[in-house]
Amino acid sequence: MARQTADQHLETLYAQARNEPDPQVKASRIRMAEHYYKFRLEQKLGRSIHMAGISSNVKMGKIEPWDGDLNPKDLLIDADDVGDIQQNQILTALEKRGICQLRITAQSADDYVIKAVAKLIGPLTRRQNDFKKDVVKLIVPKAAGVANSGDTLADLGLHVDGTQHTETPCILMFHYVSAAKLGATSVFVDTARALLDIKADRRQQILVNLARSDAATFSKKKMVHTGPIFYFSPTGRLVGRIRFDSVIGLHPECIDDFNYLLRKFNDSKYRLEFKPREGDIIIFDNWRVLHARDEVFGKKVRQHWRGWVSNLKPAFQPDYFLGIRPIPAAIAAKIEAANKR
Repeated sequence: MARQTADQHLETLYAQARNEPDPQVKASRIRMAEHYYKFRLEQKLGRSIHMAGISSNVKMGKIEPWDGDLNPKDLLIDADDVGDIQQNQILTALEKRGICQLRITAQSADDYVIKAVAKLIGPLTRRQNDFKKDVVKLIVPKAAGVANSGDTLADLGLHVDGTQHTETPCILMFHYVSAAKLGATSVFVDTARALLDIKADRRQQILVNLARSDAATFSKKKMVHTGPIFYFSPTGRLVGRIRFDSVIGLHPECIDDFNYLLRKFNDSKYRLEFKPREGDIIIFDNWRVLHARDEVFGKKVRQHWRGWVSNLKPAFQPDYFLGIRPIPAAIAAKIEAANKR
């Protein structure tokens, strides 16, 4: 019998895990496949890494990619209060779909609601762009508001938050205090789903090219950051630092690939659109899920608090995979090499 290559052996391990009927044996085979995968990736990268859900297989990546056909009701977590049960529900939802909608019965509209939820997930950042606060005050859009920010009544293009920072925040939380009568519909797009629908060779080309260290420059509110659009976080998760507005400036060699993503991500097929209720808290993976909002109309405008979570608590990081997945090991190695160029 011909000797298997490393990739063939890995695929055999995955196949054995998928086809194993016994739950305990199946779990053991999954751990074996993950261990071997991590070992191979460490060989390619030349360093030790955390097992970050990097996988050529969607199920092994513990992810459920979605598009605009997702029913917003599937995101809802109803709760009388917030404790261990909701913590597990939130973390599982973030891992699978990268987004959930928390609705707490009769909660107040104060900033400590976000702070209380963050205690279950991970630490709030101490700064949000030019705001030196862990929770930004009520964001009230107005006609004279700053363009490309929540302060404006105009449409907001798809983007992730914190693009001007060296490390973009892992998780975003929006607590909606009041809703506009017209407009202000929230829009979300799953980067993982959109990328998976691109042919493998083209997807690899885009990911690696846009991972170069000077791929884009982000300029907003006197903050400027130049860096890769796709990069690995310190915890080994693949981050998408993407925005489709005037904040981003591109390296000339990245423009074609970026415009390809612009057309892809703005396809109505991928846009999940709904209007959160007053009191709802939307929690989503900022490394994976892009968000936007359409124009706000009428005298009553949307108001919300905003919190950024830098990363999951260390105790949760080995068990819950976030960021863009699945990514084969060979592509992960090329992305990381591009990050250093």
